[in-house]
Amino acid sequence: MNPNIAINREKFRKEILPRRYSPFFHIGFNFLVLTGSIIFCLLNIKNWDGKEISLFAGFVTFNSLVVYLNHRYPMHHRYKFLKAYYWFHTQQHHNLFNEDDSTVRDFRDIYMILFPPSLVGFFAFVYVPALSYGLYYFTDSQLAFLFALSIYSYFLLYEVIHLASHSNETNWWYKIPGISKMFWHHRKHHDPKIMNENNFNIVLPIWDYIFRSKL
Repeated sequence: MNPNIAINREKFRKEILPRRYSPFFHIGFNFLVLTGSIIFCLLNIKNWDGKEISLFAGFVTFNSLVVYLNHRYPMHHRYKFLKAYYWFHTQQHHNLFNEDDSTVRDFRDIYMILFPPSLVGFFAFVYVPALSYGLYYFTDSQLAFLFALSIYSYFLLYEVIHLASHSNETNWWYKIPGISKMFWHHRKHHDPKIMNENNFNIVLPIWDYIFRSKL
């Protein structure tokens, strides 16, 4: 293990990590809330035809762009009103995981990988329903639930792939063709020399290709 990373993680555990933090609750809450939200949307989508599939794919692509821009700019550049983004991501997450050691050594370090349960709860129960209701008001429930489904699905995939990217590379999922490329795509992003310029997508590198930021 990189000695500097080891020191940073030990300092993080002593000074930042909440004493009663439970990684099991963290994973369970995030995955249950997002999975439950996905199921709820699926139960309310009346049918799937070419139109619905195309709309869903379009929403997912749009969500990927939003995440790309959010990751590339406020998470990696200091903006006056978005300092928390920069602090949490660049100054903490990247300080604990770099290209020499991106693997979780202590299960509690998941605190700095998954989104906080409070944020997941806000997105699942307030932010997404509010956006979806606005869409429903101007269109219909089918479109609103498709939109909500795309966000919940993307969010869950983001959490799964990000967590897997910081797991031991000897795990079986690193041997799955195609999917393993997503893990390595993100691990490259943790190189301090390129992290502000390259590999910002986590679920699909489509926007890294379009904006030529993929390595």
